[in-house]
Amino acid sequence: MSVCNPAFASLRALRARLSLAFLGALGAIFAVGCGLDRAPIADTRDASAFDGAVMDAGDGGGLDGGLEDACVPSTEACNGRDDDCDGRADETFSLDTDLSNCGACGNACGAGSHGSPACASGACGLGCDVGFADCDGNLGTGCEAPLDVPSSCGACGTVCSGATPVCDASGASPRCASGCSAGSSLCGASCVDLATSASNCGACGVACADRDHSTGRCEGAMCRYACDAGFADCNGIPEDGCETPLDTLTDCGACGTACAFSNASPVCASMTCALGVCNPGFGNCDGMDGT
Repeated sequence: MSVCNPAFASLRALRARLSLAFLGALGAIFAVGCGLDRAPIADTRDASAFDGAVMDAGDGGGLDGGLEDACVPSTEACNGRDDDCDGRADETFSLDTDLSNCGACGNACGAGSHGSPACASGACGLGCDVGFADCDGNLGTGCEAPLDVPSSCGACGTVCSGATPVCDASGASPRCASGCSAGSSLCGASCVDLATSASNCGACGVACADRDHSTGRCEGAMCRYACDAGFADCNGIPEDGCETPLDTLTDCGACGTACAFSNASPVCASMTCALGVCNPGFGNCDGMDGT
């Protein structure tokens, strides 16, 4: 029967403790390195039912289980988030020129009466129809002032009175006059060409009113309509104006132009079809959106 040397027993115990410490340290290295990637993800939306094996609270906080929610790819929207999980937010939108997101997501530029909306350098503006002007400086009222009347004859603030009480708008540019020139008609205190006057189209008082997302104009004594930028009359019904926005997946840039890709989510931004994010298990390896 052998007798255990106490020195050897202590050495075995020390070796056992060192082995356990080494394995613990090695496990910690793999836990935070390549073995388990638990680095926080920038997108902290509540994307799944469980966050780190803890039931998701659904509050958007993303840290219910100590781990941030995973990013689930979806079509990119203008909301300050990285919806398609490519490390960028709102990359398919130009806040400098986008009429629906001018300067900030959701800030849409309205046209008002007798005008078309514009977005330049992130600020909403207004383009007035021929024969109208924005005399009150209020974008909300559009181009409210006709330039063929004595109160604003040819320009804001130009008032006809005295020996020239009427506004003759039958020529190249409106002017104050004592009476109407040959070929023009007197409608109220305005001399107009009934073939082109949007306020008196074909007859005095017949106005070509704007319709939904469209501007009325007079051509050949008949009212016609021009669509605002980004809209079209896809159903061919003049009465409802230009009812169709051209920044949707079904009408992207033109009526009936669908935006779609194989095994991917499409995006129609600024009336241009673009590849959003590939479906799980697929990639755009040739770099060509069309394939």
